Amino acid sequence: MKKILSAILISAVLTGSVFAKGFNEATGEARSSEIQEPSHNKKPTNKASSSSSDGSCGDACIDSCAETMAVLLVAGWAVFNVGVSYTDFPYQRFTPNYVVNGPLSKVEGDTAPAGTGKKMRFSADASILHYKDLGWGAELNFEGLFFPVIGPYLSLTNFRDETVKQDPEFFGNFRLGGQLSLIQHDLLCASFLMQWSHWYGDTKWVHNGCVIGVDLRSYPIYPLTVQWRGTYGSYNDDIFIATSDLQAGIIYKRIEGFAGWKYMSTGNHKTNRDKSHWNGYYGGVRVYF
Repeated sequence: MKKILSAILISAVLTGSVFAKGFNEATGEARSSEIQEPSHNKKPTNKASSSSSDGSCGDACIDSCAETMAVLLVAGWAVFNVGVSYTDFPYQRFTPNYVVNGPLSKVEGDTAPAGTGKKMRFSADASILHYKDLGWGAELNFEGLFFPVIGPYLSLTNFRDETVKQDPEFFGNFRLGGQLSLIQHDLLCASFLMQWSHWYGDTKWVHNGCVIGVDLRSYPIYPLTVQWRGTYGSYNDDIFIATSDLQAGIIYKRIEGFAGWKYMSTGNHKTNRDKSHWNGYYGGVRVYF
């Protein structure tokens, strides 16, 4: 009896090792065998023909629905982007607060003709920042939209690493790129960011890379503004640097004073090894034009 059980166990182990395959290998072989199967070995039946016909009808319906959804998405994007304009600066008038989604009556001080707003908008800001357990720094940003769909987005950040007590290290990051508007409304303006990023100064481990991100802004009620910007940068040796900035501001004419919370983390995006992060705060001034 023991010999029989041993024989069965050995047989199961051997056959298991023979037929065990990885998922990609198994599905790849299945696909290849399906493609290479001779057509003369297949014998169509009425049931198969009916199933094929039903499948074709289903595919046509899916394609039609997909095309309809694509048209609706493009149309919605155009309504909330291509057709919008702006007042000279946020809260120049109380309705609309900044983004104009229709006709605009002329008021005193408008630079645009009656019935329209500006088709371009820009802002520039400067701020002082502090990362806990890292050090002080400064940041400059310039951004805008043409047409108003696409536009520039430039950022410059400098800070000192004061954890090196004897000789603090200096780091700088310059990001050059642009933004594509996703939706524009007083309650939510969203843009997709893409930038080339260059680190300089005392950096030894990261230099050039690509950054993608999202910029969300809101002008809910006079004189308040809210903004969140999140970015993810990929660099050499699988290093990533992610940032998150959340701020609130108060506007007086073209000038906005703001303050917020800042977060930065770095690590290896493949192994998630040696991940570090810093929290901090910042405050500054923004000008709209």
